[in-house]
Amino acid sequence: MGPLILPVWGLTGGLGVRYERSCHGPDVSRENSSDAESEADGRLYFRHLYDLSASLVEPPQGIEITYPSLLLAVLSGVIHAGLAPVLQVSGVRPNILLVVVVLVTAFRGLGAGISWAFAGGLVANLLTTAPLGSVPLAMLAVAIVVGGTEQLIGRLWFAVPIVAALVGSVIADVIELGALRLLDQAPSVGFPLGLVAGAAALNAAVVALFLYPARQVVRRVEGEPERAW
Repeated sequence: MGPLILPVWGLTGGLGVRYERSCHGPDVSRENSSDAESEADGRLYFRHLYDLSASLVEPPQGIEITYPSLLLAVLSGVIHAGLAPVLQVSGVRPNILLVVVVLVTAFRGLGAGISWAFAGGLVANLLTTAPLGSVPLAMLAVAIVVGGTEQLIGRLWFAVPIVAALVGSVIADVIELGALRLLDQAPSVGFPLGLVAGAAALNAAVVALFLYPARQVVRRVEGEPERAW
């Protein structure tokens, strides 16, 4: 069971080779070997160290987080926190941060959407009275919903953000209401189905309103938008 518990061959194998060579006398050819062979020998016995150093030098690819995008994500959280208490349409409040996360995820990819959801959601959470962690969790769920919706109807690029906003809004409200229930801060009148459905329809309408302008902005700045998933 030793090899299954601790695979030490990579550390002890080299010692056996060195001991065997010391018993047979000095190896002249080994002394005259180049630095490249020594480096290869090190990679053989300590490959995990070389892999770690390479991962530290070269950042992982696939998710690009720039300072401007981070600043815009924080700004979207601030705008959401400032307008959420006062912005109201027919008794229903739109979720500005949700609209932003849906559009970013649809046109910039799932990685960017998750980054915006976490940064903007955390800022909005700190500036409002919502339970700590509920807003970032809800926005992360919305970003995942956008990716899953694109898996189902990926060819209809114009329908993905609208459908994702509709479904994601319901999920976000359920998460926030659940967090309030855990803290005994939610009203005890049952599930407000009318308000949740109205907010979902309003958020989907706002996404549809900004869908084409957002796509044109992304095209001008970065070319053809990426797929969310």
